[in-house]
Amino acid sequence: MQRCALVVRCLARRRGDNDVAAYCEMLADYWQGRIDKWTFTEHGQVDPRFPCHYIRIHTQAPRSPDGRIDHGFVPIKNMPPGAPNLYPEEAVIDGGFLELVRYGLKAADDPHITQSVAAYDAILKQELPYGPLWHRYNHDGYGEQEDGSPFQGHGRGRLWPLLAGERGHYAIALGQSPEPYLAAMEGSASIGGLLPEQVWDSADIPERELFLGRPSGSAMPLVWAHAEYIKLVRSAMDGHVFELPELVHTRYIQRPHDARHSGMLFWQFNHKRLHWHAGDQLLRIAVPRPGVLVYTTDEWAHVLNAELHDAHVGMYYHDIALHGLTAVEFTFYWSTEQRWEGMNYRMERSEGVAPARSGCQ
Repeated sequence: MQRCALVVRCLARRRGDNDVAAYCEMLADYWQGRIDKWTFTEHGQVDPRFPCHYIRIHTQAPRSPDGRIDHGFVPIKNMPPGAPNLYPEEAVIDGGFLELVRYGLKAADDPHITQSVAAYDAILKQELPYGPLWHRYNHDGYGEQEDGSPFQGHGRGRLWPLLAGERGHYAIALGQSPEPYLAAMEGSASIGGLLPEQVWDSADIPERELFLGRPSGSAMPLVWAHAEYIKLVRSAMDGHVFELPELVHTRYIQRPHDARHSGMLFWQFNHKRLHWHAGDQLLRIAVPRPGVLVYTTDEWAHVLNAELHDAHVGMYYHDIALHGLTAVEFTFYWSTEQRWEGMNYRMERSEGVAPARSGCQ
């Protein structure tokens, strides 16, 4: 999303539309500046050796009672009937964080990235005769049963060849050779050269035609895996990640001081913030249709009305300076529909003390 916002910003600026450019730039900086707050834990539960890592997902349903990663839970599908299917967010890890490097949002040697790679490799990597492959995430239930019988809505997650391609792109970003990862993807292919969704990760079960490192009963060919292989070959030939957006990489890695809008906080219908914290200077309430923002900063002793400003990207917004405020409560009057929202929303300044650092850099 950050790179999309910056691409729109670039196009708008070329057209001389500075208002659109500024809106997109601020939104991109807001997202990028809070990646770690939203997705990095210092209290990881996947392995006591790795307390610091990016989590797989920060979910909104069920919602964390206070918005913190450490207090949220993530549901996992494909679990057997009666088995636990709700895990603490900091107890589940996958390799999705590698995309932060691939798309220019984080440096390959960022400490949070390298700490997460260490955990990811230790927990989810498996060495095969032809090279390393990775499981999708811990607790994954998408794959054959333990005895090799077919997936019946639950099972055990197996190894995914396409994840070797993602890991290979990270190796290139670090200046390392992608050859081990290309070899692993090629080694996982069928006799006809097709890349499967998953390969078998356990001892051979000949009667079920399951052999260690060979295609399992999953989808084959997996077009996504073939696309990832082609992209890795291209990146290997170029000597760099060919799809790395230079615009994003320049702003956040090469010239991070350009991201000047970290003090802005966004509230949207799909991003309903409940609190703001020290360092948040400006609240931008942005909604997808025109109207009037009706709000108070003193428990309705005074009522303020503000016509929402058209951002010319399908969003309408109003900014509220947060300095000195303890709460903001608001609703909307939709001008074109001539009706009230019928609900109030509230944000409050967080008085909580930041948790102690646990050794993460």
